[in-house]
Order: sequence, then structure tokens, then C-alpha cells
Amino acid sequence: MTGGNVVRGEGVSVGYDGRAVVADLTMTAPAGRCTALLGANGCGKSTLLRSIAGLHPLMAGSWQVGAVHRDPRTASRPLAGAVALVGQSHDTSFPFSALDVVLTGRVRFVGAFRGPAAADADAAARALDRLGILALATRDYTTLSGGERQLVLLARALAQEAAILLLDEPTTYLDLRNQHHVLATLRELCDQDGLTIVATLHDPNQALAYADHAVLLRRRSALEEPSLVAAGRPADMLTADTVAEAYQVGARFIQTERGPALLPWLE
Repeated sequence: MTGGNVVRGEGVSVGYDGRAVVADLTMTAPAGRCTALLGANGCGKSTLLRSIAGLHPLMAGSWQVGAVHRDPRTASRPLAGAVALVGQSHDTSFPFSALDVVLTGRVRFVGAFRGPAAADADAAARALDRLGILALATRDYTTLSGGERQLVLLARALAQEAAILLLDEPTTYLDLRNQHHVLATLRELCDQDGLTIVATLHDPNQALAYADHAVLLRRRSALEEPSLVAAGRPADMLTADTVAEAYQVGARFIQTERGPALLPWLE
């Protein structure tokens, strides 16, 4: 089921105005697993995620995203159906209900001359229920809190029924309980549904607790610097040295009953 849903980059460089923000990156997000993209602000995590989704052009290298191969000669295009992307924010001035917003994730199932069918409404409701927010279905999306909107956008991605989910800071705006609720749900989607998930995260402790694989990026200070600091199982590749290199902070790891946890401090 998941063998073809790998995300693999070879020598990837992406950026703006001819300057690479991410340079010479080779990485793999294993099929059917949760991969965390980690690194300091400005290291290119969000740009990299948009490049995987086909929304930002490659300067060099190539992506294999499921069955789709892309390189700089291939025009960037969204991978509708194969991939669902959830950005950090989404604003609308139209008073759509939360259910209507989630239904937009069903657009690939809806024909050009018809509206959503009962099956689409059922899929949208299931997605809301999966995230524990079915009670928001009839609420005006514009009146929801930032955290509630974030959960609705995650539900829209689930309703799309894509095999690969790309999530840019999925815990943005969420309180502590909902952060862990969302991350635990993503964990279930990998374990139970076989989805491939790639998520940018600010907190390495979230990767330690929920991710199978992590890619740690540096914020480049010199043109010749490669972007990759380390990649692998979070508990193995997150060390005092790699954290210091990526974030410019000191770090100590402690063992808890749920595994290792990172305690950072400024040098």
C-alpha cells in the first residue's frame, strides 16, 4: 500500500532570486512514516515543503514524490490528488461554514458540472470527527480561533484522501493539549492508514515524541554550505552537537518515561 509513497530529494536546491535558501540537499521521507523537517527560522523548511508539493521551482536537483518525478526542466505544478498541503495560515472573507471549507478538499472527486455528493459530505464529516471538531461543522469559519481554523484545514487535508500529507507547522496556534492531539492523530494516520507525512516543526521535542524520521537543516551563512546537518531516527540524529550546529544553542538530553527530551539553553 505504501511502497510507492516515498518522498525523495537528490541534490535539491531551492530559493529566491537566484539565491539558494536550501542547497544541495539529499533526503528521504520514508513511505508510510512521519518525517519531521527541523531547523531554525529562515533555514528554508517552508520553501522546501512547497517545493515538494510542486508549488515552488527547483534550482537544481530532483524530487521523487510518489510516482511523480520532477527536476528544474519540469514546470512546477501542484500534485493534486497525490499530495495534500496544509500551510501555516489561511484567511477568507467569505462566511463559509467549517464543513464547506473541508468540502473544498473534495474538489478532485467532484465533476465540473455538479456539486458535492452525499459521499463527499460524509467524507468531510468523518475528517472533522477524526480531529474531534465535528461540533464546528456549522460554524462560520471566519469566526473561529486561529487554533480552530488550523484544525479545520487539517480536516480538509484528510478529506482530500491523499496518500502524502505535507504540513507546514501543523501545531501553529494550537494550545498544548491540541498540539499533542494533532500530533498523535498524525501518528495514527501513519500507523493505521499508511499515510506518508512530512511536517515542518519548530520544537525538536515533538519530533522525538512523534516522528519516525527527521531531517535537520541549518540556516546557511555561506554560499558553499550544504543545508543538511543530520538525518535519521530523531533519537539518534538529535545530539548536543547537531542541535548546536542547527540552532546555535546549547542542549542537554534527559531520559523520561516516554523517551528522550531536549533541554536547550543559550550559550
